[in-house]
Amino acid sequence: MRRFGTLLTALLLATAAAAGAGDKIKWCKSKKIAYVSPDEDPARFDGTLSDYFERYTITWGPYTSNEIDFMTAAYQPWPYFASFISQRLRMGEVSSEVYEEAVREGRKLHKKYLTFTVTMKIKYEGFWEIATAEYWRFYIPTENGELEPIAVKRVELIGGDAITGISEIADFSPVQHKLYVYGGPRITERTFKIVFDNPYAEAERSPSSLKLVVAGEKATRGFEWRFKQD
Repeated sequence: MRRFGTLLTALLLATAAAAGAGDKIKWCKSKKIAYVSPDEDPARFDGTLSDYFERYTITWGPYTSNEIDFMTAAYQPWPYFASFISQRLRMGEVSSEVYEEAVREGRKLHKKYLTFTVTMKIKYEGFWEIATAEYWRFYIPTENGELEPIAVKRVELIGGDAITGISEIADFSPVQHKLYVYGGPRITERTFKIVFDNPYAEAERSPSSLKLVVAGEKATRGFEWRFKQD
């Protein structure tokens, strides 16, 4: 009986420790925003890319960090791509046939994958050299465990793929972005595109939120996009 009690105590302590480890993640949360299905008509999204970028972007500024100035995580939903391709059609840059094909393929990709970009501004070059894609761990917490990405790629900060959220997996040139603050320290900038299999693809209704964790030895943060429920 005593042995059983000892085993039970050990199990409870292990469970508490595991729960405590998860609780250590601090979250940056969005306001309640609309979850948009890829089945929605692209023509209804007539805003600019920057409009949708701001709406689905969360920024964290660890002001006491010696390594990171701030980190920005952007969920790339259907309106990113829909507004982009609709604008190209309105401007006559693509034919209606190309447009319809792009919409069909875009829908398939956005239902199959979840795509995020994470941009970080790094305060000194030593950490810039360390904080590559291999340094960071990106994952989505779900009820069935932690979902690992199927691809993590360096992308240019300003570029068609990074902005439109087209979830194709491809190689990108490792372009370095460096900024110099007048009278202050050197700041370097790096952007990653992270693609996951969509764990909610077969769900009957939209998720109440999407979560992304960016974890590293020097900094770990969770980002949560909260959605309005019907």
